[in-house]
This record gives sequence, C-alpha cells and structure tokens, in this order.
Amino acid sequence: MNRHSARVWIIKASIVCTAITLALFGIAPVFDVLNWSDSRRLLEIIIPPFMGYLGMASHFVFKEKTSDTAPLNTKETELLNLLVKGPFYLFAIAVVITCIAFVYTNAPSASAGTGMSVDNLATSLSAALALLAVTTNIIVTRLFEANSEQAS
Repeated sequence: MNRHSARVWIIKASIVCTAITLALFGIAPVFDVLNWSDSRRLLEIIIPPFMGYLGMASHFVFKEKTSDTAPLNTKETELLNLLVKGPFYLFAIAVVITCIAFVYTNAPSASAGTGMSVDNLATSLSAALALLAVTTNIIVTRLFEANSEQAS
C-alpha cells in the first residue's frame, strides 16, 4: 500500500461506514428496535469522526500539493496497510457484534428486563469508535497534510 492507496482506502471506508450507520440507525425505529431519539443519539456519536476524515480528504484535494512520489520501503508499506485497514475492520466487527447482542437481548422472545440498554449500546459503540479514532486520527492527519514533505 502506498500513500495514495491508503488515502483512497480511508475515503472509501469512511463513506461506507457512514452509509451503513445512517441506514442501520435510520431504519432501526421503523422495526421498533430503537426509538427515534435513541437512534439519533447513536448517530450523533458515530458519524462525526467519519465526517472529519472526509473533511480532511476534501481539504487535501483542494490544497496545493507537494510531491507524492517518495517511495515507502517494504516494512513501512506493510505497517501502513495494517494501520489503515485494521482499525476499520475492528470497528466494523465490534459494531456488528454489539448490534447483534442488542437486537438479540431485546427481542420479544428474550426475558423481560435482561436486554442491553440503549445506554450500554451507546457505551459499546463509543468504545469501538474510540479504538478507531485513536489508531486512525494520526494516520489521517499525516496522509492528508498537503503542505508537508513528510505527507508525500
């Protein structure tokens, strides 16, 4: 993976994560999984970091650029690949597992009063997002710096 492909991957992953999140929490109230205010609350937690990544990318596209030709060595390429993709995969897995647990424990067939609360759901989603943010924010900042020789 080179810097350009890392940038493209982050942009695509951010768009996909945003779309899936909007769809998931947009339809959850329709199926009576969440109420509208809880769904909105969860969207307010999850969407901002992805918007930040996309905002940095948009800013990068319209800023004056430096050379993007400095090659990465093999070890750097491998690390960049893991650091760019890994956190998105971990985030996706954590969110899927958390949402399945929420739906399963709150299903009509579940024992009353034993389901995961919306507060616990929000905490779990925030923890998954924190993992993504702590590992990805530095990478996004460096990859989308337009006026730094180190960003190329």
